[in-house]
Amino acid sequence: MSYKGKTSKYYIHKEIELIMHKIFYIKQLYFIYRKTKFTDGYVNICEKLPGTFYVLLPTIFDRIVLELSCLVDDHGPDDLSICNFIEKYHKNTNAFKEKRYVYINVNSNKKRRLYIDTNSIKDDIDNLEKCIKSNVKINKYLRTLRNKAIAHNDWKINFKKNYKYQELKLHISYDDLEQYINDLYKLMNNIYSTLFKIQFAFLNDIESELDYLNFILQYDRYTTKTIIEEKRSVINNEK
Repeated sequence: MSYKGKTSKYYIHKEIELIMHKIFYIKQLYFIYRKTKFTDGYVNICEKLPGTFYVLLPTIFDRIVLELSCLVDDHGPDDLSICNFIEKYHKNTNAFKEKRYVYINVNSNKKRRLYIDTNSIKDDIDNLEKCIKSNVKINKYLRTLRNKAIAHNDWKINFKKNYKYQELKLHISYDDLEQYINDLYKLMNNIYSTLFKIQFAFLNDIESELDYLNFILQYDRYTTKTIIEEKRSVINNEK
Protein backbone atom coordinates (compact mmCIF):
# COMPACT_ATOMS: atom_id res chain seq x y z
CA MET A 1 0.00 0.00 0.00
CA SER A 2 1.31 3.42 -0.96
CA TYR A 3 1.78 5.99 1.78
CA LYS A 4 1.57 8.92 -0.61
CA GLY A 5 -1.43 11.09 -1.41
CA LYS A 6 -4.53 9.83 0.33
CA THR A 7 -2.80 7.97 3.14
CA SER A 8 -4.91 7.91 6.28
CA LYS A 9 -3.44 7.81 9.74
CA TYR A 10 -6.04 5.23 10.68
CA TYR A 11 -4.12 2.73 8.55
CA ILE A 12 -0.89 3.64 10.36
CA HIS A 13 -2.67 3.03 13.64
CA LYS A 14 -3.83 -0.39 12.45
CA GLU A 15 -0.37 -1.31 11.20
CA ILE A 16 1.23 -0.51 14.56
CA GLU A 17 -1.55 -2.37 16.34
CA LEU A 18 -1.11 -5.47 14.16
CA ILE A 19 2.64 -5.47 14.81
CA MET A 20 1.96 -5.21 18.54
CA HIS A 21 -0.40 -8.19 18.36
CA LYS A 22 2.29 -10.18 16.55
CA ILE A 23 4.91 -9.45 19.21
CA PHE A 24 2.35 -10.21 21.91
CA TYR A 25 1.73 -13.59 20.27
CA ILE A 26 5.50 -14.27 20.15
CA LYS A 27 5.83 -13.36 23.84
CA GLN A 28 3.06 -15.82 24.71
CA LEU A 29 4.69 -18.58 22.66
CA TYR A 30 8.04 -17.97 24.28
CA PHE A 31 6.52 -17.97 27.74
CA ILE A 32 5.01 -21.42 27.13
CA TYR A 33 8.28 -22.68 25.65
CA ARG A 34 10.50 -21.38 28.43
CA LYS A 35 8.29 -22.42 31.34
CA THR A 36 7.63 -25.94 30.08
CA LYS A 37 11.11 -26.72 28.74
CA PHE A 38 13.17 -26.07 31.87
CA THR A 39 12.92 -27.80 35.24
CA ASP A 40 12.43 -24.53 37.11
CA GLY A 41 9.12 -24.08 35.35
CA TYR A 42 6.14 -26.43 35.18
CA VAL A 43 7.77 -29.63 36.38
CA ASN A 44 4.57 -31.68 36.60
CA ILE A 45 3.59 -30.86 33.03
CA CYS A 46 6.97 -32.01 31.72
CA GLU A 47 7.00 -35.20 33.80
CA LYS A 48 3.39 -36.27 33.29
CA LEU A 49 3.02 -35.28 29.61
CA PRO A 50 6.47 -35.99 28.14
CA GLY A 51 5.22 -37.31 24.82
CA THR A 52 2.89 -34.39 24.24
CA PHE A 53 5.51 -31.78 24.93
CA TYR A 54 8.15 -33.68 22.97
CA VAL A 55 5.97 -32.90 19.96
CA LEU A 56 4.72 -29.47 21.03
CA LEU A 57 7.91 -27.75 22.19
CA PRO A 58 9.82 -27.97 18.87
CA THR A 59 6.68 -26.83 17.07
CA ILE A 60 6.34 -23.82 19.38
CA PHE A 61 10.00 -22.90 18.92
CA ASP A 62 9.70 -23.17 15.12
CA ARG A 63 6.71 -20.82 15.23
CA ILE A 64 8.67 -18.32 17.33
CA VAL A 65 11.50 -18.37 14.78
CA LEU A 66 9.13 -17.94 11.82
CA GLU A 67 7.08 -15.13 13.35
CA LEU A 68 10.06 -13.20 14.71
CA SER A 69 12.12 -13.50 11.52
CA CYS A 70 9.18 -12.12 9.53
CA LEU A 71 9.14 -9.04 11.78
CA VAL A 72 12.88 -8.28 11.82
CA ASP A 73 14.40 -9.88 8.74
CA ASP A 74 12.73 -10.43 5.36
CA HIS A 75 10.19 -7.86 4.24
CA GLY A 76 8.55 -6.81 0.99
CA PRO A 77 6.70 -3.55 0.31
CA ASP A 78 3.38 -4.99 1.45
CA ASP A 79 4.62 -7.22 4.29
CA LEU A 80 3.67 -6.57 7.89
CA SER A 81 7.05 -6.19 9.60
CA ILE A 82 8.91 -3.83 11.90
CA CYS A 83 11.63 -3.32 9.28
CA ASN A 84 9.07 -2.40 6.65
CA PHE A 85 7.36 0.00 9.04
CA ILE A 86 10.66 1.76 9.82
CA GLU A 87 11.57 1.94 6.14
CA LYS A 88 8.27 3.54 5.21
CA TYR A 89 8.61 6.01 8.05
CA HIS A 90 11.97 7.22 6.75
CA LYS A 91 11.07 7.26 3.03
CA ASN A 92 7.64 8.87 3.03
CA THR A 93 8.55 12.03 4.88
CA ASN A 94 5.75 14.31 3.70
CA ALA A 95 2.86 11.88 3.50
CA PHE A 96 3.71 9.84 6.55
CA LYS A 97 4.62 12.52 9.10
CA GLU A 98 1.60 14.71 9.44
CA LYS A 99 -0.62 15.60 12.33
CA ARG A 100 -4.05 14.11 11.76
CA TYR A 101 -6.65 12.27 13.75
CA VAL A 102 -7.63 8.66 14.24
CA TYR A 103 -10.45 6.92 16.04
CA ILE A 104 -9.28 4.78 18.94
CA ASN A 105 -11.40 1.98 20.39
CA VAL A 106 -12.20 2.81 24.02
CA ASN A 107 -14.38 -0.27 24.35
CA SER A 108 -16.50 -2.43 22.08
CA ASN A 109 -19.23 0.21 21.79
CA LYS A 110 -17.32 3.47 21.80
CA LYS A 111 -14.50 5.16 19.89
CA ARG A 112 -12.50 8.22 20.81
CA ARG A 113 -11.21 10.78 18.33
CA LEU A 114 -7.51 11.45 18.88
CA TYR A 115 -5.06 13.77 17.13
CA ILE A 116 -1.65 12.26 16.56
CA ASP A 117 1.68 13.65 15.43
CA THR A 118 3.96 11.03 13.88
CA ASN A 119 6.94 13.38 14.22
CA SER A 120 6.71 12.69 17.96
CA ILE A 121 7.90 9.10 17.48
CA LYS A 122 11.14 9.92 15.62
CA ASP A 123 13.37 9.10 18.61
CA ASP A 124 11.40 5.92 19.31
CA ILE A 125 11.79 4.84 15.69
CA ASP A 126 15.54 5.49 15.88
CA ASN A 127 15.83 3.40 19.06
CA LEU A 128 13.86 0.58 17.47
CA GLU A 129 16.11 0.62 14.42
CA LYS A 130 19.23 0.55 16.61
CA CYS A 131 17.84 -2.43 18.51
CA ILE A 132 17.37 -4.46 15.32
CA LYS A 133 20.80 -3.50 13.94
CA SER A 134 22.56 -4.28 17.22
CA ASN A 135 21.06 -7.79 17.19
CA VAL A 136 22.26 -8.75 13.73
CA LYS A 137 23.66 -12.02 15.15
CA ILE A 138 20.23 -13.10 16.35
CA ASN A 139 18.65 -12.00 13.06
CA LYS A 140 21.17 -14.13 11.16
CA TYR A 141 20.44 -17.08 13.44
CA LEU A 142 16.69 -16.73 12.88
CA ARG A 143 17.07 -16.42 9.10
CA THR A 144 19.39 -19.41 8.70
CA LEU A 145 17.43 -21.65 11.05
CA ARG A 146 14.19 -20.70 9.30
CA ASN A 147 15.56 -21.28 5.78
CA LYS A 148 17.61 -24.41 6.43
CA ALA A 149 15.79 -26.29 9.14
CA ILE A 150 12.17 -25.09 9.17
CA ALA A 151 10.84 -23.57 5.95
CA HIS A 152 12.91 -25.64 3.51
CA ASN A 153 14.02 -28.43 5.85
CA ASP A 154 17.45 -28.81 4.28
CA TRP A 155 18.42 -32.49 4.71
CA LYS A 156 22.16 -31.71 4.65
CA ILE A 157 21.72 -29.48 7.69
CA ASN A 158 19.48 -31.94 9.50
CA PHE A 159 22.03 -34.73 9.21
CA LYS A 160 24.72 -32.64 10.92
CA LYS A 161 25.20 -32.93 14.65
CA ASN A 162 24.17 -29.70 16.39
CA TYR A 163 23.26 -28.27 12.99
CA LYS A 164 21.87 -25.04 14.49
CA TYR A 165 25.30 -23.90 15.62
CA GLN A 166 27.59 -25.60 13.09
CA GLU A 167 25.89 -23.92 10.15
CA LEU A 168 25.83 -20.52 11.83
CA LYS A 169 29.16 -20.73 13.64
CA LEU A 170 27.63 -18.76 16.54
CA HIS A 171 25.75 -19.37 19.75
CA ILE A 172 22.41 -17.85 20.75
CA SER A 173 21.26 -18.28 24.32
CA TYR A 174 17.66 -18.49 25.40
CA ASP A 175 18.26 -15.38 27.50
CA ASP A 176 19.48 -13.45 24.44
CA LEU A 177 16.41 -14.44 22.45
CA GLU A 178 14.02 -13.61 25.28
CA GLN A 179 15.68 -10.22 25.85
CA TYR A 180 15.38 -9.41 22.14
CA ILE A 181 11.68 -10.23 22.13
CA ASN A 182 11.09 -8.13 25.25
CA ASP A 183 13.09 -5.19 23.86
CA LEU A 184 11.10 -5.18 20.62
CA TYR A 185 7.85 -5.31 22.56
CA LYS A 186 8.91 -2.45 24.84
CA LEU A 187 10.13 -0.22 21.99
CA MET A 188 7.02 -0.79 19.87
CA ASN A 189 4.89 -0.14 22.93
CA ASN A 190 6.71 3.18 23.38
CA ILE A 191 5.72 4.15 19.85
CA TYR A 192 2.16 3.00 20.43
CA SER A 193 1.78 4.88 23.72
CA THR A 194 3.44 8.06 22.37
CA LEU A 195 1.01 8.25 19.47
CA PHE A 196 -2.17 7.05 21.11
CA LYS A 197 -1.65 7.99 24.77
CA ILE A 198 -2.30 4.47 26.00
CA GLN A 199 -0.16 1.40 26.74
CA PHE A 200 -0.66 -1.83 24.84
CA ALA A 201 -1.33 -4.17 27.76
CA PHE A 202 0.28 -7.60 27.98
CA LEU A 203 -2.30 -9.79 29.69
CA ASN A 204 -0.92 -13.30 29.99
CA ASP A 205 -3.96 -15.47 30.67
CA ILE A 206 -1.95 -18.49 29.57
CA GLU A 207 0.05 -18.40 32.80
CA SER A 208 -3.00 -19.04 34.98
CA GLU A 209 -4.09 -21.88 32.68
CA LEU A 210 -0.66 -23.53 32.85
CA ASP A 211 -0.64 -23.04 36.63
CA TYR A 212 -3.93 -24.90 36.83
CA LEU A 213 -2.73 -27.73 34.57
CA ASN A 214 0.53 -28.06 36.49
CA PHE A 215 -1.40 -28.19 39.78
CA ILE A 216 -3.78 -30.91 38.57
CA LEU A 217 -0.93 -33.02 37.19
CA GLN A 218 0.80 -33.26 40.55
CA TYR A 219 -1.77 -35.92 41.47
CA ASP A 220 -2.18 -39.33 39.89
CA ARG A 221 -5.35 -40.14 38.00
CA TYR A 222 -7.03 -41.87 40.92
CA THR A 223 -6.36 -38.98 43.29
CA THR A 224 -7.53 -36.45 40.72
CA LYS A 225 -10.75 -38.38 40.19
CA THR A 226 -11.30 -38.51 43.96
CA ILE A 227 -10.78 -34.75 44.33
CA ILE A 228 -13.21 -33.99 41.51
CA GLU A 229 -15.86 -36.28 42.99
CA GLU A 230 -15.45 -34.68 46.42
CA LYS A 231 -15.81 -31.20 44.94
CA ARG A 232 -18.87 -32.30 43.00
CA SER A 233 -20.39 -33.76 46.16
CA VAL A 234 -19.84 -30.50 48.06
CA ILE A 235 -21.49 -28.50 45.26
CA ASN A 236 -24.50 -30.87 45.17
CA ASN A 237 -24.92 -30.63 48.97
CA GLU A 238 -24.87 -26.85 48.81
CA LYS A 239 -27.73 -26.95 46.33
